[in-house]
Amino acid sequence: MSTEPATGSRPHNTPVAGSDHTIARHPVAYSSANPFVTEAQSDQLRVFVAGHAAPQGSKRHVGGGVLVESSKRVRPWRTDVREALCRRSGQPLRVFPGAVSVGIEFIMPRPKSGPRSKPGAHCDGPPDLDKMARAVLDGLESSGVITNDSRVVQFHRLAKRLADPGETPGAYIEIRSM
Repeated sequence: MSTEPATGSRPHNTPVAGSDHTIARHPVAYSSANPFVTEAQSDQLRVFVAGHAAPQGSKRHVGGGVLVESSKRVRPWRTDVREALCRRSGQPLRVFPGAVSVGIEFIMPRPKSGPRSKPGAHCDGPPDLDKMARAVLDGLESSGVITNDSRVVQFHRLAKRLADPGETPGAYIEIRSM
């Protein structure tokens, strides 16, 4: 994962269409420790992970009792999530030892043939929202931010939408202590 976003591609302040609850989407405060950390407080952590979210779910058998992920993008996406949640030393930015609530908003790349000017357009096609969330939860666990994805007791937001023109695809992730 690149540590520098593309020029002019920082997340920005736009309301989420048709939503009564949003994850705070303010310009990301880039730091030398982790360029994608938006906010780290004692009871919550917010990050933006730039990239193309990949679904985790189906596995296929390749013989000899070995199962592999069907999507080749899952492993790089989970790595991007893990790296966004860790310091350069590899230590998690924040550890949540107990129950947590997670909010995830996936920003999907705009299709070349899609609407060009409609901000906040819904992404009602593949990939499945629940399978993308599963990949993020595994990234949270592998980063050490949560000890086990069973600690997630609720999703306070789970959504996907098309990127606004000029917006970077990726995911806003917010973890809160319960």
